[in-house]
Parts: sequence; C-alpha cells; structure tokens
Amino acid sequence: MNREGLQKTTAFVSHYDCARHDTGWNHPEHQGRLPAIMRAVYQDMLTLFEPLLEVQGRHATEPELQLVHSAAYLARLREWVQDAADLGRPTEIEPGIVVSDASWDAARAAAGCVLEAIDTVEAGTTRNAFCAVRPPGRDAGADDPGGFGLVNSTAIGARYLTASLGRQPVLVFEWGGGAPSGLRDVLAADPAVTVATVAVGDGAAPSVDPLLRTIPSRSGIEALREATAELLETVAARNPPAFVLLSAGFDVLESDPLGDLALQTADLYSLTREVREWSDRICEGRLVSVLEGGYDARPLGAAVVQHLRALADLDPAD
Repeated sequence: MNREGLQKTTAFVSHYDCARHDTGWNHPEHQGRLPAIMRAVYQDMLTLFEPLLEVQGRHATEPELQLVHSAAYLARLREWVQDAADLGRPTEIEPGIVVSDASWDAARAAAGCVLEAIDTVEAGTTRNAFCAVRPPGRDAGADDPGGFGLVNSTAIGARYLTASLGRQPVLVFEWGGGAPSGLRDVLAADPAVTVATVAVGDGAAPSVDPLLRTIPSRSGIEALREATAELLETVAARNPPAFVLLSAGFDVLESDPLGDLALQTADLYSLTREVREWSDRICEGRLVSVLEGGYDARPLGAAVVQHLRALADLDPAD
C-alpha cells in the first residue's frame, strides 16, 4: 500500500474502560486525566478533523497479556480487583498502586488500544497513531505491578509486533520526567526489541549503556531534544527498526507534580516531530505513541494536542 497517499494520517485510539479505573481524586493518576485530553482534542478538532481518525480500542486477550505477564500474576491482579469490588471502593495493593472494580477491564483496554493502534498502522489505514490510555503501564513488571501500572501495555505491544505479526526489529523509545522505567527490564532479553531511553539523572557522566541518556533535573527542551537526536542516531547505526513504539511520558512538563523536567506544552511539538520525522525516514513512519505519565490534567491536554499535531504533520498550536 502507498503510505504517502493515506487520507487520514494519525489514529487517535482510546477505550471507555480506561476512564473507569478509579484511583480516587487525590491520587496523581486520577480519572480526570483522559477527560482533560478529550476536551483539548475536541476543542482543536477544526484543525485535527481532516488528518485524525478516531479508533475504538479493544480489550487485550489473556494470551496477549501473557506475551509479557505470567498467568500467576494476572490471576493475582484479577483477585485484587475482585477484592476491591467486594469492598465497594478503590483499594491500595502496594504503595501508590490502587485498583477498583473496573481496573481489570481498564488494564486490558489500555493494552488492547495499543494492539488496535498497531493493527491500524500495519494495515496502512493511518501512518501513525496515539493511544490515550490509562492506567500507565511502563513500570509494570512481568510478575508484579509498578509505578501506577498494572500491565505493561507498551511492552505487550512490542511482543505483539515481533511474536504475533513477525514485524522485526522493533524500537521502543521512551522519554519521561523521572528515572528509567521498567520497560528496559521487561524487554531486556528480547533480541528483536531495542529499548532506548531518555530519563532524568545527575548528568555528571555519560551512561555506560549506549541506549540510555540521562539529563539533569529541571532540564528543558534543548537538553531533551539533543539526547533524543543522539539516541536515534545510535539506533539507526546499530539496528534500524521496522516499527517504532513511543512510550510518551508527559510528566516532562514543568507543571507536573511528579516529573522533574521543565518543558512547556509547546515543546512537545518539536520533541514529537523529532521522533516522527526520524521514523518517516527509517521505517516509513510506522509509529505508535502510548500515553504514560502526565499528572497535571489541563497542561496534559494541551501537550497532547501539540503531540497530535506533530504526528499529523500540522503546524503547532498557538
């Protein structure tokens, strides 16, 4: 299929169940995150209407979840969710990790949205895609939850591409406002997947890992763009991918209560464009971006609009 002649450039993939995951309104990863994104996107729909395709996600199946997670862990997760349902309220299973009666459905929907986005891009329906999902997943391990995550949706997407669709190699590129995520551990032994990370560190010395760049706290867009460009150049020289998954931590924003960088919402346009143009050159633009962190709801919505505009090759928002 001629990917240059697509009518729609970017898929916007979400699922109602992602919004049902109830952590309580005092939790950073609360239910207001996705509605804030939806409001911002719809307010910009006069511009986004032509290139954006809204796609309904689906629930990942148990075998698809088991591409990353053990059956024993998934059984424990279902038990925790049932316990919360029996109690009739959200329940903290580990510090910071909360489940409610809808969390099993939300976790399956978050992973399923990533898989639906991959299928949409693979089919040539759109050039790239963005997944507006929660709970975030990139810190979840194979046998345990992590961060605020229950299942590692991006890692499941990577394994789906390589194991189920035969698309290799795959690049998982991640940026975020904190330390490197669990993605690197979950996918470390997979020879078909490269994980490249820009994260916050002391910046005193270069990492011994050529696929990890750390930048000092309170860094702004120039430091993050420079680290991104260096990493992408390294990946292109070592193992250029056939598909890119972007684990997009919007906790890079200066206003974020948990992140430790200093980007403005408009900076997400140039940062996204850096990755999108690189994927255009390397793998015909096959790129799926997955929402991870980002805990200041209104700026998160504005940043996602800039992200979508860059994915769709539009001008930045004013």
